[in-house]
Amino acid sequence: MNRTIIEKVRCMLSNGNLPKSFWAEAASTACFLINRSSSVAIEKKTPQEVWSGNPANYSDLKIFGCPAYTHVDNGKLEPRSIKCVFLGYKAGVKGYKLWCPENRKVVISSNVVFDETAMIANLSLKNSSNKENQKQVEHQINTESTPQAITKIDNRVASSPQYSIAKNRTRREIKPPKKYAEADLVTYALNVAEDIDANQKPSNYSEAVSYEDSKKWMFAMQEEMESLYKNRTWDLVKLPKGKKTVRCKWVFKRKEGTPEVEEPRYKTRLVAKGYSQIPGVDFTDVFSLVVKHSSIRALLGIVAMHDLELEQLDVKTAFLHGELEEDIYMQQPEGFIFSEKENYVCLLRKSLYGLKQSSRQWYKRFDSFMTSHDFKRSSLDSCVYFKKNSDGSFVYLLLYVDDMLIAAKDK
Repeated sequence: MNRTIIEKVRCMLSNGNLPKSFWAEAASTACFLINRSSSVAIEKKTPQEVWSGNPANYSDLKIFGCPAYTHVDNGKLEPRSIKCVFLGYKAGVKGYKLWCPENRKVVISSNVVFDETAMIANLSLKNSSNKENQKQVEHQINTESTPQAITKIDNRVASSPQYSIAKNRTRREIKPPKKYAEADLVTYALNVAEDIDANQKPSNYSEAVSYEDSKKWMFAMQEEMESLYKNRTWDLVKLPKGKKTVRCKWVFKRKEGTPEVEEPRYKTRLVAKGYSQIPGVDFTDVFSLVVKHSSIRALLGIVAMHDLELEQLDVKTAFLHGELEEDIYMQQPEGFIFSEKENYVCLLRKSLYGLKQSSRQWYKRFDSFMTSHDFKRSSLDSCVYFKKNSDGSFVYLLLYVDDMLIAAKDK
């Protein structure tokens, strides 16, 4: 298998005319393709299908190293796209991995146009002419017959700074602005203000119960727990053998109200420590779609043209509405452990803040709800929903995670 991967890497780099510094991206893409290729050892099925139970999807496959144009929005008169090189697929994200020679950065984007008919002759990160690129390719072909010449070319390409992703360069010395050097008292006051703000909220449960306003923090935690119980977020069960638990923690936030008018508000949230989740076991997809800015501009144009009503709203505790598809076990929250059930764990039924798939499950729940109420999803933007009323008018809804824009003829 190692030989198979290396052979694919060699072919992909050669076909895309890419330098050796991109070998890791080529190896990752090679593994991606192998997992989606049929194998005799598993009855001509693909490893992806055997592992996940779902058939492989080939609609997003592109030629490695082909030119790609990703959407950018740098200004009103600036180009709307930038030329990149396709480097493969990002795990857990519905987007493509691209290399931008102009900015020397890896870009992850789903709004990409590929030009698979034209392959880049040479990935030169400087503004070199096509003639120089052609001469370099011809020189490599002419010296291909001698192993010593090949070794010299490889060493020259590997050592050349223009062919390296991580270019070693001297960094300038960063100096603080003169205005802060001359105003030590202001700097000191800002630092003290930050310390005071940080000390207004506890960092964990033990600090919350020991604060002077511990009663208010406890009341906020009880409200959060009541909301979780009401939503039937979990069931208390015994931990099955071979299963691991995800830990959780309390997050505290104190929001200052208007002086002499409104008292400070104490808010708490129970958050799961999702960094301990295992990909492929505890979660698969993590991405959540958001509406495109062009869709928002189009909706505002429709509102102005047809004199529609426009409203904005958001959903409270949106992530708690998502229904989990995997069995995730979480430790009981600190301070709210049931008596005589100390050894029990929480089997999560609904998604919780901090889980890797929370935003994705919320989108799937919202999407199924909208389509069940006769709303249609746009084929060009998956976060645009519309519905035609009996009088011929339309209702439009744009979704950005838990924020929405709704436009209609009548409120």
